[in-house]
Amino acid sequence: MTNKTLIELLKSVSFIGFDVRRSPKPIESIVMPPERRLASLLQPNCPTVLSADRSIWPSVFYNQESYQYVENKFTDDIIISETLSDDYFQAFDLWEELSAMLQAYKESSTGDCGVAFGLVKPNYYANELISDDWFDAIYSESGVVPPKTAIDWPLLGFDVVNSGFQSAISGFVLKDKNALEKKWAKNMNDYCLFNSRDQALLFNEHANVDYKADGPFYTLAIFLLWDTNGELKTRANKNILLDSE
Repeated sequence: MTNKTLIELLKSVSFIGFDVRRSPKPIESIVMPPERRLASLLQPNCPTVLSADRSIWPSVFYNQESYQYVENKFTDDIIISETLSDDYFQAFDLWEELSAMLQAYKESSTGDCGVAFGLVKPNYYANELISDDWFDAIYSESGVVPPKTAIDWPLLGFDVVNSGFQSAISGFVLKDKNALEKKWAKNMNDYCLFNSRDQALLFNEHANVDYKADGPFYTLAIFLLWDTNGELKTRANKNILLDSE
């Protein structure tokens, strides 16, 4: 990706926060067993499954109230009390300030990845954006200002999620799976994320119709800050485009 293309991409998203996710390979068999791959993934043979969805790519951070509902717990999960975080983390499960996240961070025993999330701005959607209270709140309240080093953050790809960060790409049992794979899998990368912002936005329209009861859905760009295990660095920019060709 050229600097010009990346600058254009950065202009098209509003950064909504930071997180630390567990290195995917050591936990893959736990969060994405073969039966879930076959039922839920548009590209079931992708080497590594990444997602904004915490049930697929778990965070190391949880607030006290929500932790009781976490399906896959790890011994080195970091529980953030209300006194140790601001209202933003408690509301959105994301860190508004990178410096605050780094203060709370302890390296995971099995490795971890720092990530930043950028929400594609409303004017880039083909149709009028369907918003809910979550979108209105996070889009208006986020004070996330990426540092100048953001220009060097590798783009991992684009996910399509609802306000609970459930991924329409990999978080549902797929209907008409063969037809969906045929139509969309070619537009996905090695992480089971969309290569292209435009293709992700097209799938976003599909998700708003096919999973209407769970929507509305939004398109997120996922950027890599660090990777302690080195699993993602060599493939971070592979075949990732801003727009479909």
